Amino acid sequence: MEKYIIKADGKKEQYDEEKISSSFIKAGASPEITTAATKTINKKVKDNMSTDEIYHRALSHLRVLEPRVALKYSLKRAIMDMGPEGFVFEKYIAKILREYGFVVEVGQILNGHCVNHEVDVIAKKENQVCLIECKYHNSRGIKSDIKTALYTHSRFLDIEKAYREKDINNNTRFEAWLVTNTKCTSDAIKYAGCVGLKILAW
Repeated sequence: MEKYIIKADGKKEQYDEEKISSSFIKAGASPEITTAATKTINKKVKDNMSTDEIYHRALSHLRVLEPRVALKYSLKRAIMDMGPEGFVFEKYIAKILREYGFVVEVGQILNGHCVNHEVDVIAKKENQVCLIECKYHNSRGIKSDIKTALYTHSRFLDIEKAYREKDINNNTRFEAWLVTNTKCTSDAIKYAGCVGLKILAW
């Protein structure tokens, strides 16, 4: 019998156990734990159950089977609990990038060809410079859409043009990033792929 669940945005979709299995695997669960946990959740899912309730049941089960994986599984919710403002999220992203060897600045004003721009995070390593727009949401079901992707990319182009005009022979490789703690719409992802905008989303 097919079961339908209620997503965070209020929409209904058919329950897909592959999505549950995939979420366990992404969190680092072993194949054995993934199989056992998925079977348990499948038995507990009822028609019209919310994804939030399914998540809490899955997390509770993981805490018993593999506490280390449960911590990673709950990371997305923990980020949403940071609070209503996005600055903490920007600092969190900056800290992650520092662990990967980047020199990082947060909340800097850069000159563009047309106007000045505040850039959430600037990450530099060797000749790579990443200009990062952070979109933080403290509730589920909100996606960064095509408008966010468009202005992130246009801001990047304005800053890059100003820099190239000052130092045309420089071999600096600029990258535009959009980082969000939720998801992006299909149009935003398609556009990003077309223009070379990097997306990091949970």
